[in-house]
Amino acid sequence: MDKLEPTTDGEITEQLKRFELYLIVDKGLGKKTVDLDVRIVKRFLEESEIPNVTHDCFREYVRRMYEKGVSHSHSANTLTAVEWYFKFLGSPIRFERPRRRSKIVEETLTEAEVAVLIDACKDSREKAILSVLAYSGVRNDEICKVKVGDVDFGNGFIRVMGKGNKERIAFITGDCVNVVMKYLAEFPRKPHEYLFTTVRHGFQMDPCFIRRMVSRITRRTKVEKRVHPHLFRHSLATNMLDRGANPVTIQEQLGHAHLVTTMIYVHSRKRRVEAEYRIYAPSYT
Repeated sequence: MDKLEPTTDGEITEQLKRFELYLIVDKGLGKKTVDLDVRIVKRFLEESEIPNVTHDCFREYVRRMYEKGVSHSHSANTLTAVEWYFKFLGSPIRFERPRRRSKIVEETLTEAEVAVLIDACKDSREKAILSVLAYSGVRNDEICKVKVGDVDFGNGFIRVMGKGNKERIAFITGDCVNVVMKYLAEFPRKPHEYLFTTVRHGFQMDPCFIRRMVSRITRRTKVEKRVHPHLFRHSLATNMLDRGANPVTIQEQLGHAHLVTTMIYVHSRKRRVEAEYRIYAPSYT
């Protein structure tokens, strides 16, 4: 029972370290997820009546959280993290998740706008990064983890380590392959090395750098939308839909665990729904 009642800041810190180790070793969670869960639990402990951290304490914490009107992702992350914590303590608890409100993807890039952005790249490195984002739909943090050996140039795909340390295949076009090969001719890399690194020190690329680079490229163009790395992912999905792609194909390309996530793009493309309705609607006259 000593784990249930940390009474000093030092004991809390030590317990959080054990909890972090539990998530990494026992549950095999990724660093980004672990860091988030530990921060959430630390906040929960600080805002709760320590040492009386009980199930009822958690219920009261959740009630206050809902009263604040926090986002769905914030509440879901909090529930998951603290549930992990109570499981770590040997006193598991489980709450139902609040229903997610339907999202609409309102702003994406057209094929012409993506072409303008790629054309605005000042060197092969920028062009390769933007092309991989645009053609593969990988997430910002995922592209930073790609190594040269993960790219299959002959078959046109990239092995991507996605959420939850799940590996998937993200296809790229022949044009994208050629852009990456030209980049590697100018910036040679060995198979075990990261595909994209910092120029000065050759360190692994950071997602913040990718965001800043995308902003710089956008300022060179007349594209007035707020362009960020994840927008290329949204844009790939909607542009593939507009070309008639099956949602299941897009689900596999983007690595969505559930088709319902991919269907957000379908619901956001009213013109495509209307166009297909005009084609397939029955005639009663």
